[in-house]
Amino acid sequence: GGSVAAGEAAEGCVACAAGSYAAPASSACAACPPHTSSAAQSSARTHCACNAGYTGPDGGPCRACPGGTYKEGAGSGQCEACTLHSVSAPASTGPHQCFCGP
Repeated sequence: GGSVAAGEAAEGCVACAAGSYAAPASSACAACPPHTSSAAQSSARTHCACNAGYTGPDGGPCRACPGGTYKEGAGSGQCEACTLHSVSAPASTGPHQCFCGP
């Protein structure tokens, strides 16, 4: 899995690069959806995980964590709230991006 045919005259397969996956019934690698990433040699769209700061199902669509929340790692996890009386910009990637609110 995670490989596509190298070409008509070529023998063997080439691995799909990180950020893409082997699209079914295709001889080309497909790019992961926006705000997602995958490891090299991924063989399915569901291997494209939401980036830090974004949440949604594996394979997308992913939406930015709203202001006042953050998500540190890649995957389908939920956005976490900043501490009481602090805020953050949308798509924040960690508690270090939360700051005291007005």
